[in-house]
Amino acid sequence: MRRISIKKKQYSKPKREHMCKPEKIIYYLLSATLFVDFINGIFSNLPIGELYRIVILMLLSFYMFKNNIKALGYILFVFIYIASNSFITFMDTANKFGLKFDLTMTLKAIYFIVIFQAIRTLYKVNKFNLNTIKKIILNNLYYTPFLFLFSYILGIGKTSYENMSVGFKGTFMSLNSINVALIILYIFALDGLIRNKNKFKWLCITVFIIVPMVLLGTKSSLIFLVFAPIVYLMLNIRLKFTFKKIVLYSWSFIFVTFATMILMAMDANASSGYLGDLLWRQQYLFENRDLLTYLLSGRNWLLETGSALFFSHINFLELLFGNGYFNIHNHIAMAWHMPDPNAVRPIELDFFDIFFSYGTLGLVLTYGYFLFYFIKGSRYASNYMSQPYFVALLTLLIFSVVGGHVFLEAISSTFFGLCLAGLFITKEAIKEHIN
Repeated sequence: MRRISIKKKQYSKPKREHMCKPEKIIYYLLSATLFVDFINGIFSNLPIGELYRIVILMLLSFYMFKNNIKALGYILFVFIYIASNSFITFMDTANKFGLKFDLTMTLKAIYFIVIFQAIRTLYKVNKFNLNTIKKIILNNLYYTPFLFLFSYILGIGKTSYENMSVGFKGTFMSLNSINVALIILYIFALDGLIRNKNKFKWLCITVFIIVPMVLLGTKSSLIFLVFAPIVYLMLNIRLKFTFKKIVLYSWSFIFVTFATMILMAMDANASSGYLGDLLWRQQYLFENRDLLTYLLSGRNWLLETGSALFFSHINFLELLFGNGYFNIHNHIAMAWHMPDPNAVRPIELDFFDIFFSYGTLGLVLTYGYFLFYFIKGSRYASNYMSQPYFVALLTLLIFSVVGGHVFLEAISSTFFGLCLAGLFITKEAIKEHIN
């Protein structure tokens, strides 16, 4: 079932292929990722997102158990390790809410690993096509701008920090979760614009995904709008730019610029200019914060609090194993005078959130695991088939260190697992073709 084309026709319409049952189930389930979270954002009192991802975890674990039980061993080890931290903390605090919260975070921590290992396992036994990964991501790309604009009109997108929930409820009310997803979808839209002959179609798709990124107005979304094309340029520096391509890209740039200007003009003429308020807010924050605090959105303050709490009573065992997610982040919330005694305040820098929660070993089991396969998969990063996955993973790695919400968020973790599987499997497919 493995189909791979080394010729540069990546976005040419593929021939219809028969999908085996596991592949078809994964295809439809993961293609609905952002739609499910959109529904979850509307009906926030229902555990729609939680149930959806628990079903995915169970199904993918079953496929690994059936086809390659060794692939399930590492996941079980990570789950038991993190869950054990939670139970040890519970024995000390007797906080049932904290235990439930920790167990939920345990499922989040293994989510990207489960997706990666399940797809990799099915690919090895010829039950999953390489192209299916990109189809899943593109399916989310096609409908997400419309869902986001609809949610924005309904007002869901304006209440990012209200009605906050825990567990798998990474909904459109979660500004950072949807922000990460939009950045990844933008990268794949940009890849389609670069590779496909139908430039007008992919230019429209790229503009449609840029609009909600601009409406979100986060620094990261604006920065990665520029960062991704620069990485692509560096990967393809040897490409020969003909006069026709230069003219085409110039007109594309002009089109996007004018579209943005029209959007801003329409916004300025509205009763309350959202983009104007957005720019004013960024200017205000920049002028009233030092550069580091501005770039990290105040996360360095949380890091200072977390570091002081963690190292004030640290011992060797906690340094190595940590003592659960809820414990340290609840203490941070209390230090910040949050009224709810069960409040949780993450630092929102994944590296430190994981380190303070699960210790040095926790970093090895998550960051170390990712970096191992990322480095191995990057062997053919300059190949056009690997590039969207490589750029996406590089973006996610940077985002996790300076912005968080990658390793421990349901939406981000989904695309994280898909892109890691795409990069590694593409490497395997290219290697097989060469040999």
